[in-house]
Amino acid sequence: MSTAAGRCLAALLATPFFEKSRRTTPTDCHPVNAFQNLLGIGSFKEGADAACGGLLVLIRIAALCPEGIHGSRRAAGQAGHGTRPRAPLRVACNARRVGTGRRSSGLAFVEDVTIRDPSSRPNITGQCTRAGSVGRAYRILTLAPTSFFADYGCHVRIYEEAIALQRLGQSILICTYPTGRDLEGLKIRRSLGLPGGRQIRVGSSRHKFYLDALLSLRSLREAVGYHPSIVHAHLHEGALIGYLVSRIFHCPLVFDFQGSLTAEMVDHDFLSPSSRAYRPLRWIERRINHLADAIITSSRSAADLLVRDFGCPAAKVFPVVDGVDPTVFRPFWEYSDAERYRIRSALGIPPGRKVVAYLGLLAEYQGSTHLLNAAARVLARRSDVHFLLMGYPGEARYRALADQLGISAWVTFTGRVAYERAPRYLAAGDIAVAPKISTTEANGKLLNYMAVGLPTVAFDTPVNRDVLGPEGVFAPVGDTDALAQKLLELLDDAKGAIDRGRSLRVRAEESFSWEAAAYQILDVYQMLTRV
Repeated sequence: MSTAAGRCLAALLATPFFEKSRRTTPTDCHPVNAFQNLLGIGSFKEGADAACGGLLVLIRIAALCPEGIHGSRRAAGQAGHGTRPRAPLRVACNARRVGTGRRSSGLAFVEDVTIRDPSSRPNITGQCTRAGSVGRAYRILTLAPTSFFADYGCHVRIYEEAIALQRLGQSILICTYPTGRDLEGLKIRRSLGLPGGRQIRVGSSRHKFYLDALLSLRSLREAVGYHPSIVHAHLHEGALIGYLVSRIFHCPLVFDFQGSLTAEMVDHDFLSPSSRAYRPLRWIERRINHLADAIITSSRSAADLLVRDFGCPAAKVFPVVDGVDPTVFRPFWEYSDAERYRIRSALGIPPGRKVVAYLGLLAEYQGSTHLLNAAARVLARRSDVHFLLMGYPGEARYRALADQLGISAWVTFTGRVAYERAPRYLAAGDIAVAPKISTTEANGKLLNYMAVGLPTVAFDTPVNRDVLGPEGVFAPVGDTDALAQKLLELLDDAKGAIDRGRSLRVRAEESFSWEAAAYQILDVYQMLTRV
């Protein structure tokens, strides 16, 4: 793209959106006209149509102009006037071999492929294992194609990574969906919203098609003034949008992979593995996985999945596992008996009961039905146990199941719990449970359980074993009877349960830190920007 064309596109994107109102004509349906009209439309339908059309134009621009909006000159005799090409990606320290890389989409990397092992993480004090690791300050455009902030899962990772990077002197700008909760200390820019302020449900949704188109335009507009040096994209939709932005603005794209796109769609009953759409969507997921200059994953098993199942070059895949702040999630034994009693009373938990705590989404792929069926088996043996289920969005469904099982008097549903309140609510528990059956997603709730010192029962998946280590208590995936039996074993062995909880707290302190994760992310940034 010429410099003049770049300035023209920048001027278009810098124009305030949706300030004028006029009717469209049939000729406006052409993608180019739709993009031009985006700057003057008024109705939501016009905005969605124009956003999708404009996105097609911008993708074509990005594909045809690899030198970016800044007009880098790479032709002979002009090398001194442009941006130098990026150096190949190399990994040298604390690495383990996973597989053999392959060339993909013109991205530069070496054939000697390794994946960095998160065991090299610094300790909880945040001291880096080598001097001067922070290096330069980056302008990081974070793309979050979700209703950030919503107090669960990937939202916590987005939030904690951003805060940790800011503490290390980095500049963060988050572009996200129109709905969600603004958080103090973060710069958040939101795209155009749904009509009537409607929310989208957790997980896969058809609304995301046009929400992502609108988010793309918002991200491009913000990038014009922000001049990002890194695009950090969460989720697959974010990686696709991020590819567009990074190509136009000529900066590296880092994809924050938190699980398989098609697997999540199956988990949320949005897609069936036997449907005709499954294989095309799997192909699209594979293509998106290959767009980024580097991929960071929330677990080691996710890194293995990318290399093994999607053929991603292992040299550009880096596990950066979730963390926890142990100064916020304090161990329950630091709370007085009177304080824990007040918390339990406020939650409606009768006195004298052992409390099994769960914090997270209520959904089938989270194992919520397995948990309630296991609770019924536990309560058939012991009536002094209470189940504290903290989460949403399936509260009504699972409350009805508890009624059907006849255990409602021993189960408390809190609904959605603000992230700020989670540490105190977890301190009301004696044991924690994590029945998640998804095998591709991370399980960040485990780290919160560990920091609070709760002995934890989980289904036996690679992600859960990586996090809990030898002190975790595991049941075969989907085995309700075994889950109930493991809970009973901890309930019957009070001293052993406390010892496990203390060991898990130590493991959380020594091995999982958001600040350490931020240092690892900066290592990836520095590798990508080294010239």
